[in-house]
Amino acid sequence: MLTSTTTTPTLTDKKPEKKRKSPREILKRILISFGVLAFWIGVWQIVYMTVGMDVIIPSPLGTAKRIGELLVTGDFWVITASSVVRILTGYLCGIILGLLLAGITYASPFIYNLLKPVINIAKATPVASMTIIIIVWVTNKAVPLFIVGLMVFPIIWGNTYEGIRNTDKKLLQMSDSFSVGFFHKLRFVYIPSVYPYFIAGASTALGLAWKSGVAAEILGSTQGSVGQQLNTAKVTLDSEGKFAWTVVVILLSILFERAFVKLLSGSTLKIRLNAKATQQKKPTEDAYVSAENISKAYEDKQVLDNVSISVNRGEVVAVRGASGAGKTTLLMILSGLIQADRGKVHSKGGVSFLFQEDRLLPWLTVKENILFVNGKADTDELLRVVSLEGCGDMYPDELSGGMKRRLAIARTLAGQGETVILDEPFTGLDEQLRLQVAQRVFDRLKQRPVLLVTHDSMEAQRFSNKDIFIN
Repeated sequence: MLTSTTTTPTLTDKKPEKKRKSPREILKRILISFGVLAFWIGVWQIVYMTVGMDVIIPSPLGTAKRIGELLVTGDFWVITASSVVRILTGYLCGIILGLLLAGITYASPFIYNLLKPVINIAKATPVASMTIIIIVWVTNKAVPLFIVGLMVFPIIWGNTYEGIRNTDKKLLQMSDSFSVGFFHKLRFVYIPSVYPYFIAGASTALGLAWKSGVAAEILGSTQGSVGQQLNTAKVTLDSEGKFAWTVVVILLSILFERAFVKLLSGSTLKIRLNAKATQQKKPTEDAYVSAENISKAYEDKQVLDNVSISVNRGEVVAVRGASGAGKTTLLMILSGLIQADRGKVHSKGGVSFLFQEDRLLPWLTVKENILFVNGKADTDELLRVVSLEGCGDMYPDELSGGMKRRLAIARTLAGQGETVILDEPFTGLDEQLRLQVAQRVFDRLKQRPVLLVTHDSMEAQRFSNKDIFIN
């Protein structure tokens, strides 16, 4: 049985501001990093002196000199640039393929089951085996690009698919209740939800891209590449060359990975909503919603049994009953979010639904949360109605529990559905503010059909035209 319970939002503190590091802390961190580096160079030097053979392991100083010699040659930069372009191109191709497949496989369980074994094979196949197979089909220069793409796309696919799957279903349901279009929902709900998963996958995949790309260059004998230089150094027993080019690969991998993470995670995803300067739609003169003989059961538990209800323009109908009587289930059926087992629902003018939970989009500001459901809404006026003046540029996590509830009310008032469904609308507000906001809200809703679920008998008597009890 689906229960309808009252939830009391709690106060949420503002995000603590990120403290800036003092010069002393920065210096301390730099010294620690240099200390760690010096330690491992010391270990390298001890191993070199113990072995005593440059062919097996060169000295740190000899390797550093070789790197210096490489840096002043034009060929070094041409070779390095060509490898970077190949690897990054393959990386971007892998990202695009992974994103596309994540969307397709989530949308179609059949395609998911069809492609999952192929993706698992791509994840499990060693780079060496994959390179030997690919080298028969493409040119040597294209081998690294294909290998990198094949190594990267399963990671991007897995993380993105998981992000889509974990997108808050309540936010999606809220979007559906306001008849938000697919692309609008994609842009403002799915993408911000998936973004952290994508960053994590893309960062991991970038490190793998460098390793697999250089390995593919070695195995595929790609001309004019870092991998070819490593292979040549191995054949000629040039240990200093091997170590020098290996250091170059490591430094490039670290550089690009940190730059990538800094670029994506250092700057949060900003998706802005702006009000549209277009004419408001005219209200539906005969807006209404009604249900005839609605029945609904979950498993073997009957929640609603032959319930009928109707609300017309200018009416406020209070729906009352004990917790678990099926009030919320009835509202979900009337709004079209779930289907009844039996009975019929009729409506005209659409529905705007205020859920028991606030269901705010945390990555949008107060004003943007309102504009999400109606780009033509007068946000300043709506914020005045719910006593949130001056809060338009704040984010939900900067609001108290009561402020969040009032924002959810303002968003519902902005909804373009004529019939307004309010499920315990003023929960969490102190008594004085509750009466003030409630009066303003119902004054604004005088010409619209309103369904009000409340446990407060005084609230029902004050604002409703009639009561309906669900047992």
